[in-house]
Amino acid sequence: MIIKKKWIEIINIYEEEFQKREKVGNYLIRFYTARAYTNLGKMDLAYNLWKSILWFKNARSQHLRLAMVLEGKEALLEIIMRDIEDNVPSANNCLEKYRTKYEYEDPVLTKVIQDLGSEFNVFHTKDNLTNLKKQNGFYWNDVLFKQKGRLVQMVSPCGVVSWWMPEDYDLKNTHEDLLRVCAHVLLKPITEHLLDDWSPTRKEGIRPGLALSCGIDSVAALLLMPENTVALHHRRAFRSMLKHSNADVTMSELKNKKKWVIDSILSDHEVLRTTIGKQIGFSTDFATCAHLILLADYYQLDSIAVGMPIDNTYLRKGSSFRNFREEKRVWKYWSELFGSIGLSYNSPLAGISQGGALKIVKDAGLGDIVNSCLRGKLGEGCGICWKCFHKNGVLGRSFDPTAGEIKVLLQERPLKTAVHVTWVLQKLKLFDLVPDLKFLQSLDLSWWEKYYPPALELLPEKYYEVQKKSIEKYLDPMPEPYAIENINLFND
Repeated sequence: MIIKKKWIEIINIYEEEFQKREKVGNYLIRFYTARAYTNLGKMDLAYNLWKSILWFKNARSQHLRLAMVLEGKEALLEIIMRDIEDNVPSANNCLEKYRTKYEYEDPVLTKVIQDLGSEFNVFHTKDNLTNLKKQNGFYWNDVLFKQKGRLVQMVSPCGVVSWWMPEDYDLKNTHEDLLRVCAHVLLKPITEHLLDDWSPTRKEGIRPGLALSCGIDSVAALLLMPENTVALHHRRAFRSMLKHSNADVTMSELKNKKKWVIDSILSDHEVLRTTIGKQIGFSTDFATCAHLILLADYYQLDSIAVGMPIDNTYLRKGSSFRNFREEKRVWKYWSELFGSIGLSYNSPLAGISQGGALKIVKDAGLGDIVNSCLRGKLGEGCGICWKCFHKNGVLGRSFDPTAGEIKVLLQERPLKTAVHVTWVLQKLKLFDLVPDLKFLQSLDLSWWEKYYPPALELLPEKYYEVQKKSIEKYLDPMPEPYAIENINLFND
């Protein structure tokens, strides 16, 4: 038999008991009173009670749920980050909801919405992913690229994603090899069959390309590349907490230098990652290059580059040394694939750390312009994210080392991007934040702002001399024997 709870009567009982026993600290009565208030929709009363007994049973989760409704932007973020730090269930989901709630109005996105009018619904939003499907095992014949005006779309069994291209871009002039590889970098985790029975024939172009994020690493990469480089930024075609205004500030400065071709391409392809049960984001390491691949014939590109530092090449998870050139699933696989379609894999930062990238950007006079923070705006960082800690902090910008995200990631073991973060902790004298790692305080990292000479072998032959000269302009070589080759901070 199901008994319907008579909450009005129950609340009267709890209220009476609560008034009688509050002074003697009866937390059980507070708990049930708060629960009753919650079920009655008396949120303010319930919220204050949950707040008074955060340590009791599931009060923390209930408090967070109501905070999402009652608290303002700044106070709410502080609560969420504290709850993430303390492993409160659902805190991470609340962070994603927070990011969706406090949307950022991107002027470029707004302009495209105006241009497309009612047709803008071809792009996904974070709240509308209904036409995406979990599929696997399909083939190239199941994928279609099509164009209408400036809108280019890829239709696959997983759904449709789109790009907003330059006005005179014509899909018909794009080699099929580029379309195949573009689909592959986006759908590789979903299907391995897009390159079956395929013999690439595209010939290389005449200039290098770079997938530009406008953060420290990608700008450092651009500074090392030839002046005829085409640097293309990927811009989300939906509103999110990740902002593009810092990138816009950087792109404006780079355009003013009149050295490179700089542009920003709007797309929603990051939603494809949700079809494999993950959050919106890049589905592979080279999904960041999807727009660059599609535009390789338009710009006559002969190579493709990303701002991937030594932390992700010769260091496994930023912590232990590996011979990156022999990595079959990373260097060999992708360099051979891109090379087969006339796009040499260019890796200007392969032998340069994040610390080295910071030095390059600063010495080039861009230290006050480039900002890797994706939550700040108009050249400012948020001061509470991981990038504000390990990138902006080194540049002398303010940040809060006790902020939730920073505090949480500093407690992870093994430490994320361990060698670089150790260097940052040394440089900023912050080892009090990680007392269990004080043994790393005396680790000699004097080589961290120098380049690793063996990595020069990964540069495309065509650009070897010019990029080697650029690297040597900013950085000294690491001395032999190379200390990095013996690095293994957490015995991985």
